[in-house]
Amino acid sequence: MQKVLIISYFFPPCNFVGAERTSYWAENLHKSGVYPIIITRNWNDGQKDIVGRVYNNKYWFDINEKREIHYLKYKHQLRDFISGIKYLRKILTFVNQVLFYVFPFSISYVNLYKKAEEILKNDKNIKYVIISGRPFESFFFGYKLKQKFPNISWIPDYRDQWNTYSDTKSKNKLTRIFSSLETKLEKKWTLNCKFFISTTPNWVNNIECLIQKKGYFIANGFDKKIELVESKKSNEFIKIIYAGTLYPNQEIEKFCNVISDQNKIFDNFFKIEFIGCEMIESQIKRLEIIKQKHNGEIMITPRVSKQKLAEKMNQADFLFLTSFNNVSGWYPVKLFDYATYNTPILMYPSDDDLIEKFIKDTNTGYAINKTEELKSLLLSAINKKRNDEIISLEKNLVHLKKFSREYQTTKLANLLKN
Repeated sequence: MQKVLIISYFFPPCNFVGAERTSYWAENLHKSGVYPIIITRNWNDGQKDIVGRVYNNKYWFDINEKREIHYLKYKHQLRDFISGIKYLRKILTFVNQVLFYVFPFSISYVNLYKKAEEILKNDKNIKYVIISGRPFESFFFGYKLKQKFPNISWIPDYRDQWNTYSDTKSKNKLTRIFSSLETKLEKKWTLNCKFFISTTPNWVNNIECLIQKKGYFIANGFDKKIELVESKKSNEFIKIIYAGTLYPNQEIEKFCNVISDQNKIFDNFFKIEFIGCEMIESQIKRLEIIKQKHNGEIMITPRVSKQKLAEKMNQADFLFLTSFNNVSGWYPVKLFDYATYNTPILMYPSDDDLIEKFIKDTNTGYAINKTEELKSLLLSAINKKRNDEIISLEKNLVHLKKFSREYQTTKLANLLKN
């Protein structure tokens, strides 16, 4: 069985979306004849913050016939112990960043590199090293490992774009200086990689143009069973759910304004629930402001268990999604999760891009840009409810299954073997 070493800063048991990609590889690559060896840091069970105290903070490993995982001690930085002093934390973050540019091995999680070095030294059968970013600074490890072990091939895994991200409007002068420095580092560190992988075809093209290396599309995808059986839903109202992180560049106000207007006409027939949006504190305040002006019910619910979330999603009538301003060519992770439910996706406004194409190709929902078209859909939904009909669509399962983690992991294994 071919071996691959994977360095992934984010990995279970932490509760970050970035951990799900490499976690699935760890448990399933063996099915395609690849044995993964994971190096990560220690996390508390369900940990939602990066710098919190780790209670069992010592090296330990977990090995079986499918994979092996090495959990390394988390090294706290001075800024981790400072809470409530926002500007001091920012200054220390800036200092750490500058130090990293001058002394790359000063990075707090350098022990991940040292462990990789040790494993490669002791196991000559490992031919590939995948490094999953973010954090993108860990790509430095791949660059150095290739220099030290010329026979290995290293592969950057871009879960996000790094310096090809196009949102330049939000960048101040200092950020642009850092971006210029990081662009040079990105080109330098990927100079000796074999190829790279990323989560959308558009990002693959963008990164190829920057670093002049061949890239391959490996989607994040979904790993749960596709729901085909309808759950019992209320006929007294239409429930719309938004689940997961809410970002400042999502114009949810447009959708909420339309729903608010329709609630005046149809006696508060629409209810919206935002679940698990607390990752960015400012967005909860934003939701509270929307709620105060809204006609009808808006619920703001903290993150819930996967089982509870599944119940809520199945009982909803629509799963709400919006486009992301200044971000194109992106598949948000929640898109794949939404698509597995029998509840239709309702995207407004649409991105006129990859997300809309996915929704239409898989027939998992509606991607709408015009207000009148949205109102027409909502009216149709009301009529169906009042006639005791189900609001659902017949999915294109053949196309949808190509976005399963199983399918995408097989693609990755074939890249490594061929």
